[in-house]
Amino acid sequence: MVEHRALHSAITLPDGRVLAAGGFTHSAELYNPATGTWNATGQASMARSYHTATLLPSGQVLFTGGSSSGLGATTELYDPTTGSWRTTNNMSTSRRSHTAAVLPSGRVLVTGGIDASGNPLASAELYDPATGSWSAAGSLASARSRHVAVVLASGRVLVTGGTGASGNSLASAELYDPATGSWTSTGGLRVGRAQPAAALLPSGKVLVLGGLDSADNSLASAELYDPATGSWQPTGDMLHRRSQHHALLLPSGQVLATGGYDPWFGILASTESYDPATGTWSASASMVERRYRHALTLLADGRVLVTGGHGPGNQLVRAELYDPDAGTWVSAASLATPRYRHTANRLPDGQVLVTGGFGDSGPLASSERLAPSSGAWSAAGNMSTPRYAHTATLLPSGKLLIAGGLAASSLRSVEQYDPLTGTWTSTGDMLLPRHYHTATLLADGRVLVAGGNESSRLAELYDPATRVWTGAGNMLTARRYHAATLLPDGRVLVSGGYGVSQTGQPATPLHSVEVYDPATGFWSAPYSMRMGTPRLDHTATLLPDGRVLVAGGYGSPGVGQSARVLETAEIYNPSTGSWMPTRAMLAPHRNHTATLLADGRVLVAGGTDEAGMQTSAELYDPATSTWTPTPCMTLQRRYHTATVLPSGRVLAIGGEQDFNPRASTERYHP
Repeated sequence: MVEHRALHSAITLPDGRVLAAGGFTHSAELYNPATGTWNATGQASMARSYHTATLLPSGQVLFTGGSSSGLGATTELYDPTTGSWRTTNNMSTSRRSHTAAVLPSGRVLVTGGIDASGNPLASAELYDPATGSWSAAGSLASARSRHVAVVLASGRVLVTGGTGASGNSLASAELYDPATGSWTSTGGLRVGRAQPAAALLPSGKVLVLGGLDSADNSLASAELYDPATGSWQPTGDMLHRRSQHHALLLPSGQVLATGGYDPWFGILASTESYDPATGTWSASASMVERRYRHALTLLADGRVLVTGGHGPGNQLVRAELYDPDAGTWVSAASLATPRYRHTANRLPDGQVLVTGGFGDSGPLASSERLAPSSGAWSAAGNMSTPRYAHTATLLPSGKLLIAGGLAASSLRSVEQYDPLTGTWTSTGDMLLPRHYHTATLLADGRVLVAGGNESSRLAELYDPATRVWTGAGNMLTARRYHAATLLPDGRVLVSGGYGVSQTGQPATPLHSVEVYDPATGFWSAPYSMRMGTPRLDHTATLLPDGRVLVAGGYGSPGVGQSARVLETAEIYNPSTGSWMPTRAMLAPHRNHTATLLADGRVLVAGGTDEAGMQTSAELYDPATSTWTPTPCMTLQRRYHTATVLPSGRVLAIGGEQDFNPRASTERYHP
């Protein structure tokens, strides 16, 4: 965030952005999950804390009351469409540490709180967004502040807990019925608690957790309210005692409890999750910073944004993101057309374009485009030529270059996709037909295409400025099913593949590697640069330190041994021009994907082993040269693609199982 904040509000707007406001300051700011950035958005008329912020059906946000000289009854509206603030009619009573709940009618029920003299309130009032006016809504049986209010599935509002007139923690609970405008008592909590947290569960029950007892001791206990019976039952205790914490219902139906204060441990960074099916709590990943009096907001993609709060000694400015699905695969929206041996590229605006591939009836010309913000796929037009086993290269202009591939035969044709217009246009043909070749974007914006032709070793260069192809010299070995990696110094490393004899007959998996230097236009391949294991259908991933990780594929692991799917991996060091073995993968992989994550690890997923299709996935850590297991994909797939989304998650798209193309996709959450 830009400002340090505590006792502020944070609320998700209809467009997915998050508005953070107040916390002893007039300022407000917006968080954009798509870009991960914060931007100022005007100033409220008052600096507020201990206030409420409520999203209205119109998309505007209503701010009420709070703690600051003379503003306890004031209210104002924020309009996300204009980024502007305006005052609206005052409440009848000054209040802070109150609650505000949106009723099914769209009106807002405000209950309790502390008045200007420091006394708890029993009064309640209703705000009508249609008229901007306030009206009385009866009185609670017990004056209270620092309580919770939850709208039930029936539309009634449960108010429970809080601090009473004598300063004690309340166990009583009451229900407001909007249909009659009346309050009635309901079963009380088993333990009086002030400043608890609460969440409405999918079952319709209400979970109330933690808080302070009348002796100001933080509580670990939790209990469930059943609207059908009006009674409370105990459920599992939290792992930590917490007060001034926050809780949030996750899309999975579990409840996340974060931070707070524990007299034994002080301010907490720990988090934990409640499973309603078992009534138990389990530890979740800790926050980066210890905090209480913070805010929790659920983002549209299921992640949780944690903002502000008090840390040791001061208010906090840092925000954090929690991913409940971290380290897991989650099913995502399916393609319109099943496909494998397609391409997938992330466009400059963060969308993902999938092109071609092999479908139910053969090679495909169709393309589809994913908007990560909505998770929806849409048609992106057809190429002029159906193709699979082609290449797709994102050019500096933002256009996508599609080259070669297979249809009825190997293709020379090339076409471009313009994301700004959503149109396809043909461009100059390659010098040779190619499939299972590689295409590498060079530092100067040209594209190097290598291999993929049985009868020629010629490589070629595409210049986007002239749309002309020119020869790039002869490779030392004709090959396909190889890998090509752009090195930090601008050269291109080509590794392994299937050797092709000049008579067109397939040879064997290759040890050899060669390097193309754009500065000289020459290929070189010292014998000392040979890989330790001949391989094809492998992956080659540039690591953050400039080395290249080659993993898996198909080949012979040793002299005199039969070729098989490989679990071996090795590292190429460009500074020495040498290869060194690294630890073997936990399982063999061929026709898999290898994806560099934001933290520098490499995710290997899917493909085949000697027994057939697999779902296994694993992570390579360059710092320790070790592989560790990570959860399996939800489905078996090979010849799929894996694309890093703007959020840092990895989207696996399509693929094939038993020669049947898949339309399904799934996301990996690192």
